[in-house]
Amino acid sequence: MQSHQRRVFDYEGKRAIAVHMTARLQDDAGIARDESGLREASRILTEHGDPRGLLAHRMADTHLHVLLACSRADAGMFARYALSGLRKRLGLGQRFEPARMRPVTSERHLLNGLRYVFTQEAHHGTSFDRAPDGSSLPEVL
Repeated sequence: MQSHQRRVFDYEGKRAIAVHMTARLQDDAGIARDESGLREASRILTEHGDPRGLLAHRMADTHLHVLLACSRADAGMFARYALSGLRKRLGLGQRFEPARMRPVTSERHLLNGLRYVFTQEAHHGTSFDRAPDGSSLPEVL
């Protein structure tokens, strides 16, 4: 495959170039709210996401967003390991609801998804992650 061509993944019989995953705790509490928790959450998501095509991640008000350039099956494995890692390493008392997976079907959809993921503070009107420690934005920049 040439470098200018994008990969297309099977998403339950559909064509997708990425997967947009969202996840939240069962009690809808915040996953990480302080600097150290946000940084640890970011490390966990990066650790499990890099081998599976991590494009972006961001902790939001009471949930998280992740964009992955991989198949639906690989995104499911990412969710299993990353959410388990967040629970264990952050000492979260609640389990996560099943992760929501949506196919990203075009480059325009992906660009809008990236913008959406990185602007979660403004979208939710929160300000607990101003640095932004709970995202992959520092690595992207």
